[in-house]
Amino acid sequence: MDFSELKDKAEDIFSDLKEKISDFVSENKIMSIAISALVVVILICIILLSVTSKKKKDKTPEIPKMTLELSAEQKIPDGPELPRNYNLYREPSETWTEEESRQWFTNPTEKEVNALSSANDSLINEIIEAAP
Repeated sequence: MDFSELKDKAEDIFSDLKEKISDFVSENKIMSIAISALVVVILICIILLSVTSKKKKDKTPEIPKMTLELSAEQKIPDGPELPRNYNLYREPSETWTEEESRQWFTNPTEKEVNALSSANDSLINEIIEAAP
């Protein structure tokens, strides 16, 4: 089916519809006037509704401002107690004093060094075994 056949079919349908409408209008003048008036009234109502709905959409809704009034004084909840000798903050310094180094730094024993060394060796062996 090409475009010219489709165009001819559409013209036939519209010409038949036009003839039927003109026959109806010539036979029923009062009825056709009433239908035309009804269509015009419906179109006017649709136009008015669309205009009023646009006006309502343009307005930004006003949000009421709410204020909060406390009925009682606020209380901060109790937290966990800090253990003794717990430092929340310590002044940083470039070097440690002899007393600080004894307090914070412990020299590892030979047993701890050997345990760390064997753990590292086992990790290295696992990596080497997985290599192709």
